[in-house]
Amino acid sequence: MGNIFISGCIYVGYEALQGGSVSQFYAFTENEDRQVELDNADRIAPSVD
Repeated sequence: MGNIFISGCIYVGYEALQGGSVSQFYAFTENEDRQVELDNADRIAPSVD
């Protein structure tokens, strides 16, 4: 199985990373950001542009 990435602006992405379901979490912060997501994200995406 290869790398699995998740991008999201909600806590679910962070939970998937912590649970081992995904290998990297990209925090999408255009609408909202939470410190726990930012602290644990592999990368931060401020917008989709």
